[in-house]
Amino acid sequence: MAPPLLIIGTKSWSSWSLRPWLAIREAGIEVLEFVIPLRRDGTARAIHRHSPSGKVPVLVVDRVP
Repeated sequence: MAPPLLIIGTKSWSSWSLRPWLAIREAGIEVLEFVIPLRRDGTARAIHRHSPSGKVPVLVVDRVP
């Protein structure tokens, strides 16, 4: 089984993205990290590809290829 995927925004711009990243790191949980750069053209489109709500962070568990 593949490790969970944590999709976050730029950590220096989004404290909401930084919080789960820190918690997961401190807990020693293995995750893949995918960072979507914030405040750029196409950011909203990139987030919507992974999150129907249009918000990050998102934790994807048991994804199917």
